[in-house]
Amino acid sequence: MDLHKILSMMIERKENLIYRRNCLFSLFLLLSSIVCLAQQEPNFTMYNFNLNIINPAYVSVHKYSEANLSYRSQWTGVPYAPNTAFMSYTAPMNDRLGFGLSVVHDEIFILNKTDASFDFAAEVQFSDDYYVHFGLKASASFVNIDLTKAGAPDRDMLFSKNESYVVPTLGAGVYLSHPKYYVSVSTPNASRVEKYSLGQDLPAMVVNYFHLYVGGGYIARINKDLKITPAIMSRFIAGTTPTYDISATMNYMNNIVGGLNYRWKETVSLYSLFSSKSNFKFGFSYDMNVADIAKVNSHGSFELLLRYRWN
Repeated sequence: MDLHKILSMMIERKENLIYRRNCLFSLFLLLSSIVCLAQQEPNFTMYNFNLNIINPAYVSVHKYSEANLSYRSQWTGVPYAPNTAFMSYTAPMNDRLGFGLSVVHDEIFILNKTDASFDFAAEVQFSDDYYVHFGLKASASFVNIDLTKAGAPDRDMLFSKNESYVVPTLGAGVYLSHPKYYVSVSTPNASRVEKYSLGQDLPAMVVNYFHLYVGGGYIARINKDLKITPAIMSRFIAGTTPTYDISATMNYMNNIVGGLNYRWKETVSLYSLFSSKSNFKFGFSYDMNVADIAKVNSHGSFELLLRYRWN
């Protein structure tokens, strides 16, 4: 083989490596956008049934112990789409205090993030009808970025190893309860923004954002067995566009719950929760995309919930 052919093969190999690396950088940037827009904190549809995920004050609202298991698959059928698993336990300590333990695991392509949290809340009664709950959340985020899954060229040092670290976070919340309405204000993650980048002047993946949730609902009792609760929840995230959830939930005898949620210009969701005679409850939700992404991705998202309550 002559020198010209050898040089041509070397140049072609180098160009292929550069092309593959550029493709990986583009993929990394795309993943960064997905993480920023969809996965900063657990993006559950049925958060109203697990409000302590976003507001630690909620663990002192109910006077019974409860365990929850939940799983969410986003954009079902899309490779490397976000998947989230959640488990929690909440219980009263006395008539005024409550606590909760929870673990949330998020996975999206090369990013794995597990949050372990402890919630503590206290209830203050201001009148016969007004109760205000104050809560604190202490968490540790275990972040793993598995660059070896990116399919980089051999011996590409930028993609040759995993990156793992632990980030402590603090959160707080206030919850006002009344027989006819409720108001919730919370920040489950009040820490600074955390970023990871492959190198200088390269895209950064954000794994921790400051969050602020503000919402409330009105409880309309139609009769002794049926009540309907229209509600709104706003989510403000540093560096991104706010999101707004508008929902209506029907509750029949606390045994059958169903509702509709509209996430402004993003999704329309249907959800339900059914009780059994053995203290178990089963929930399911399905999201349909209405944002621009629906033009290229018609896959919806589903969520499952299993709950056990101790009387």
